[in-house]
Amino acid sequence: MSYKEFNEKTRVQIPAMVHLLRLGYKYFGKIKSEDAGINYDKDTNILIDIFKSSLRKFNPNLNEKQISDTIEEIKDKLRNNDLGKSFYFDCLLSTSKKIIDFEHTENNVFHFTAEFSCENGDDSFRPDITLFINGLPLVNIEVKIPNNSETINAEHERMLYRIQNKKFKKFLQLTQLYIFSNNMEYSSENGIKPTQGAFYGTVSENNIFFNSFREDKINGDELGFYKNFDYDIVDEKQEEKILHDLKSSDIKNTPEYKTNIDILTPTNRIITSLCSKERLLVILKYGIAFLNQVKEEDKQTVTIKEKHIIRYPQLLAILALKNKLDQGIKKGVIWHVQGSGKTALSYFLTKYITDYYSKKCIITKFYFIVDRLDLLQQASLEFEKRGLTVNKINNKHQFKEHFKKYSAVENHQGKAEINVVNIQRFDREEDDDKVIPYDINTQRIFIVDEAHRSYDPKGSFLEKLLTVDQDAIKIGLTGTPLLKEEKQTWKIFGDYIHSYYYDKSIKDGYTLKIFRSDIETSYKHKMSKVYSSIKVSSKSVNSKIILAHPNYVKELTRYIISDFKKFYDIDKTLGGMVVCHSAEQAREIYKQFNDIQNELNQNTFDNKSDLKVGLILSNYEDKEFRNDIINDFKYNNKINILIVYNMLLTGFDAPRLKRLYLAREMKDHSLLQAITRVNRPYKEYQYGYIIDFADIKNSFEKTNEKYLQELKKLDFDGESFEFKTDFYNDILENSNELIDEVIQIQNKLIFYPKDNLEEFRKQIEQKEKEVLIDLKKSLERLQEISNISILSNHKEIKESLTFKDSYKSKEMLKEVDKRIKHINASEKLKREPVDAIKIDEILSDFDFQFNFKTQEELDIISQKEVNLTTVVTSLRSSLKNYKYKDSDQYIDIETQIKKRLKKANITPISSIQEYNEEVEFYKEKENEIKQLKEQDKVIEQLYDNDVKFVKLHKILRSKRSLRIDRNPNNSIDIDDVSTIDMLNNVREKMGQVIDNRRNFLSNRTVVQGKIFKIIKQNTRIPNITSDQIRYISGIITDEYIQEFNH
Repeated sequence: MSYKEFNEKTRVQIPAMVHLLRLGYKYFGKIKSEDAGINYDKDTNILIDIFKSSLRKFNPNLNEKQISDTIEEIKDKLRNNDLGKSFYFDCLLSTSKKIIDFEHTENNVFHFTAEFSCENGDDSFRPDITLFINGLPLVNIEVKIPNNSETINAEHERMLYRIQNKKFKKFLQLTQLYIFSNNMEYSSENGIKPTQGAFYGTVSENNIFFNSFREDKINGDELGFYKNFDYDIVDEKQEEKILHDLKSSDIKNTPEYKTNIDILTPTNRIITSLCSKERLLVILKYGIAFLNQVKEEDKQTVTIKEKHIIRYPQLLAILALKNKLDQGIKKGVIWHVQGSGKTALSYFLTKYITDYYSKKCIITKFYFIVDRLDLLQQASLEFEKRGLTVNKINNKHQFKEHFKKYSAVENHQGKAEINVVNIQRFDREEDDDKVIPYDINTQRIFIVDEAHRSYDPKGSFLEKLLTVDQDAIKIGLTGTPLLKEEKQTWKIFGDYIHSYYYDKSIKDGYTLKIFRSDIETSYKHKMSKVYSSIKVSSKSVNSKIILAHPNYVKELTRYIISDFKKFYDIDKTLGGMVVCHSAEQAREIYKQFNDIQNELNQNTFDNKSDLKVGLILSNYEDKEFRNDIINDFKYNNKINILIVYNMLLTGFDAPRLKRLYLAREMKDHSLLQAITRVNRPYKEYQYGYIIDFADIKNSFEKTNEKYLQELKKLDFDGESFEFKTDFYNDILENSNELIDEVIQIQNKLIFYPKDNLEEFRKQIEQKEKEVLIDLKKSLERLQEISNISILSNHKEIKESLTFKDSYKSKEMLKEVDKRIKHINASEKLKREPVDAIKIDEILSDFDFQFNFKTQEELDIISQKEVNLTTVVTSLRSSLKNYKYKDSDQYIDIETQIKKRLKKANITPISSIQEYNEEVEFYKEKENEIKQLKEQDKVIEQLYDNDVKFVKLHKILRSKRSLRIDRNPNNSIDIDDVSTIDMLNNVREKMGQVIDNRRNFLSNRTVVQGKIFKIIKQNTRIPNITSDQIRYISGIITDEYIQEFNH
């Protein structure tokens, strides 16, 4: 394989396409733009004939008009600003007009193609691979070569750009699954900012989250699923067709190709996991959720729309449960770590189990069981956000009444339901000992949240609740492993269904590691003295009384305010929580907080703190008041710090909570539950932070040892569960490892000049790109650890950072980044023809090279008031903001700039004269753009500032555009007066039609016919033919349809 052929296409794209043949997909062939309206629908990229054929098969009662209208119905749904929700529920999952047969995989047809452009007007993007089910383009795959310079983050940035471009809305809302891979194994680093590997996601309102995928081990083998998968034999004719279409036939027998088509490459593995036919149908039907979250911003209530795709541990848990149900086993425990999405898992379970039993004509009823009111409200909110109707059950009477009802749902809309049951006070209520009836045609599902908690098994209503329906499915959810005595309590659940541990969750970016810090030594001594003083003066040995004493609390609160203020100043959206030693201590902190804050502010000239606190105790104020405090912390950012004792230590999910002050000793589950309150991902923070007043390290090590001993004793009936035994290192960050990492990085930097940025710049200009990429990673990591040292206030890490000038390190990082971008831009200029270069990308990354003979010349240009960088930056802005990029004049200017850049890339500037010539050239081009804008203002007035018609005017006056079939011998010559007359005629008459019939624009054929008629009846252009009018009307129609689709 030649170097030229050793690229993204041959190394990843083609092997992935060949792998799809193994999964039973058929290669559709390359699709060209001239096939629009024949092979595919231009607005959606739906494969017309395949789609219609499937519709006929699934819906024999539909006539041909109804079949043709279905594509228009899909387009109507995709125009909605709902992330594709109406398309998903009304079209994709429709039972009245079936598009996909989810029950019988073999009834569907699966195709793929390469580089199928998604176009809307002048804007387009081209996925590397598109997957179709029954002609619907539902999956996009984007690939990169291993060790690509911009990492997998380049795909994330590209997706963010597409999401922001409204012209791509229909394509993005139609596609349900996106896969991204640079064909590398996942890095061992935490998963908040992935850099390498294979990921998947779906598009949300303003973002896309990259999820990793790891199959469960089979007999201890991480690759067991792929090795045991039942692949098809690759059709050699199809393989040759792929190689031919992508102009790579000569790679077939190379050793590199044989390596890259292996079933175990990272790209091919994730394609098997997500796109094997049965798996993909499960994900599409059960693994998509649309959320509406209401929150308050600037005293305004706003709704945030999100679209989520099922996380891989949730998917594998559902598939594991299916296997249990198929075996007749209806109980078990799902152990997924705190913060990994157990409520979302419960939502996906309701969808899957409902269908599982509906095939047997059995009604399902779901009961999500909690033991606290706040958990009932939190779970209810999460289910409602996802579209479920929630029935809240707070007492035995409500529960028994609900049990007597035989209907599938209670709401009048027929929406899916879940019953959230709070059993907190059930045991205190009298039992009437009546048998609760149940219906043999009803399948009840009990999902018990936080199943690790120790309920009293004797006389417990929960125990009766779970045994009253012997045939019910009983699923226990836990975030921490079950110890021996609790397994006895929860024997009713049976064995584990699925498990997902801390190490994977952190690597996958679903939870964060936790950084534990001791309080500062000086404060520790001060508080110890206060403690001893109170002990002597009060003659008390009761630590509870001493720790709640006003004098002790004063020092504790002073420390918390001072420490949190430093944390809060970094990011004013971050929140904190104080876990108090007692309820009395919590009340005293709350009582003193504002006074101490005011006292500290008196000693501060600027940057005074105004932190707001909320007290959450079971006997403080009423439930409604406490709920308001919780919501103001979680959603509205009105409360900065929560003060708690026993409440909110389990089940409380607030991603902004990133600092926990632990002032009481805890152990076992209580400890794990409390500290993992800060492990939810938030922005790009790598850790949650704990300030440890209670020395949890010893307690944690004891808990770790206890789990180790207990887990060794548990019998899992031969199931292949790989229980982690080192929870301490999985959950808590080891500061010594960070210090070692700092030393390694600083050893790498030792030979670079750190005191002189200019010398540093000169040195990196001599380095290869690979060296610079490694240097960039080191500087970024050093910056991250520096930030961690500030956030954690960790003395030893701070002292290990010999690079004290953070400004210098940031500037060094900028210089390295600029140099890498320049090399990339230079390579692109050398590699690509002028027409293929994107001017904005090159101008943003290009760095002019100088080869002056003397330092004096360098000094002269550095002192110039108007320098080259400023001029080029200004020109880039003018080019970017120009509206009519299809005009001949603009294209000419852009081409001249590209050619100049190509020349500058080859030949460095070597004299003052050459430098001045470069400055004058780019200034001249900017002036030409300004003149164009002035001309445009005149044209805009001729069309009442209708941008669409100004654009059409420029297209029709373009020598490039008005050639039928791009044939230079078939040009249409129209002068300005005739153009203005014709377009204003169309504008006026089309305006009248559209005012009366807005949906008129939904049918392209009708629109073009109308425009053709208007031009033919009113044109004053001599010798114009019908073919020429048809061609012009097509151009005008494109603009109308494009505007309508937005």
